[in-house]
Formats: sequence, structure tokens, C-alpha cells
Amino acid sequence: MSRRLLLLLPLLLWLAGCSTLPPPAPVPLPALDGPLLDNWSLQGKLGIRQGQRADSATLNWQQQQQHYEIRLSGPLGQGALAISGEPGQVQMAISGAAEPIVAATPEALMQSQLGWSLPLSQAHYWVQGRPAPQLASTPLPGGNGFRQLGWEVQILRVGAIDLASGDRVNLPSRLRLQYGDLRITLLIAQWLIETE
Repeated sequence: MSRRLLLLLPLLLWLAGCSTLPPPAPVPLPALDGPLLDNWSLQGKLGIRQGQRADSATLNWQQQQQHYEIRLSGPLGQGALAISGEPGQVQMAISGAAEPIVAATPEALMQSQLGWSLPLSQAHYWVQGRPAPQLASTPLPGGNGFRQLGWEVQILRVGAIDLASGDRVNLPSRLRLQYGDLRITLLIAQWLIETE
């Protein structure tokens, strides 16, 4: 064995030992604080992956109590579309289509037109990093998310949002929602919060 190899052997053994160290523990995120919000809007990007299929879209979402309007541009090769509704009634307007498509639920409408759906009645809580209060949920290990309705909602990043009142609240700026092989990643660039 050469002398150079003998000198390198302790270094190689040390490096091999380092590779077996467990991964670092996840860094705790800032606490989500403040009440659940009813009137807000957000802008961001949406990444959708289902099996081998992947796509993305620009997202603008306005929520006023139970009424919502969600605009997606560039999703699944369809150009722009808008989903608007309230409990019991929803419609989707697709750029280039003569008439909007109407349905009783957003989930059925999204599934038929996009090939994936998101439970919007609960998702307006989920984007705030909270489970829908009227349904059972379980926290994820590590505390950065929860499971509800078979979906896993993981909070990946939190940011402080300044309110018009001068207060600040912590809200998610990056989330991952997963149901089976459907994975939706939401990057929120801007929150606008209406306060009374």
C-alpha cells in the first residue's frame, strides 16, 4: 500500500462515517396566527403533477365569505380560465369558449374539464395553513401541516403579512397538497387581506 493511500485512508473513513448521519430535523416554521380570514385574495403560481403528467399555471384567487373567483392562466395547455361560485352553484369560463360551463360543485366541474380537482370549500382554509374547522383532521409529523378528507396539506414556508390596521399575521407562502398521485404545489407571491 502506498504512503499516499495510507494518508488518505483516515479521511475516506471519516467521510464514509459522515454519510451515515441522519438528516437534520426539519426547521420549525413560524406559528400561523390570527383568526381564520373570510375576505382575502392571493396571487401566485400553481404546479400540478399527476402520475407522469405535470403542468403549471398562474393563479389569482379572490375569496369573499363563501363566494370565490379563481383565475388560472396557462393551465394544462388550455389558456386562461375562471372558476367562480358559491355553495350550490359554480361556473367555469374558458377563453375562446362561447358559453360558461355550469355545475353544482366545483370538484365535479374541475374533474371533468381539467382532469383534477381540489375541494374548494375546504381549500380556502387550507391555503391559510389551517384545516377546515367543521371536519376532522390530523396533524402531520413535525407539525408543519395536516391531513383532511384524504388530502395531505404540507406547509413549506410561512411569511409575515402586513395588514392595513398595522398588525401583522403569519400566512403560508408555499404549500404542497397531495391526494394519491395528485400533487399540487402552491407558491403564493402576494396576499391581500381585507379587514373591517
